[in-house]
Amino acid sequence: MSSTPSASTPLVVDEAKLYAIAQQCVCFNLRRGARAVTQYFDGLFQPYGLRATQFSVLGALAIAAAQERSVSLTQIAEALVMDRSTLARNLQPLERDGLVEIALGADRRTRVARLTPAGHARLAQVIGAWDEGQAHFAAELGIEQLAEMVQTIGAVVNAAHKHKGTDQVDTDPGNSEKEEL
Repeated sequence: MSSTPSASTPLVVDEAKLYAIAQQCVCFNLRRGARAVTQYFDGLFQPYGLRATQFSVLGALAIAAAQERSVSLTQIAEALVMDRSTLARNLQPLERDGLVEIALGADRRTRVARLTPAGHARLAQVIGAWDEGQAHFAAELGIEQLAEMVQTIGAVVNAAHKHKGTDQVDTDPGNSEKEEL
C-alpha cells in the first residue's frame, strides 16, 4: 500500500525528468500547440465577432444542415470532442447573436441546434479568414507536413478515445461518408 506524503514532507522531483516531460509530454505539447493555434485563429476571426471554437461549432452545424439533419447538443459535443458545458458556453453568444437556434428535440428530453440564415451568412464571411490561416500554416510547415500533422492529431484523438473505451471518431477530413457531423 503506498502512502501519500504529508503536506509537511517536501517532494523531491528530478529536474531532468521535468525538462523531459516539457519536451516530450503528449498532453502538454498538444495543449500548448492548440492554445497557440487557437489564439492565432481567434485573431483572424475577431473582426467577424467569432472565436475559433465558435467557428468550429458553426461549421459542424453547417455540415449537419447540408446533410439535412438536425443534431442534438450531445452529438455536436461528441463530434467536436468537447464537453457539454463548454459547448453551452460557445452556443450562448451564437444564439444571442441569432446565428444558431436551439430547440427541443423530438423526444422533448433532447435539445437540438441548427444554423440560422444569419449563421450561414456569418460562416460564409469568415471562410476567407480561415483560408488565410490555413495558407499561413501551409506556408510555414509545408503542405505535406501540415497534412501529416492533421492525420497524426486524428490518430491521437482516436488513441485517447480508445483508452477511454469510447468509439473512434472520424478523423479523416476528406471522408465523404460521414456518419457523424
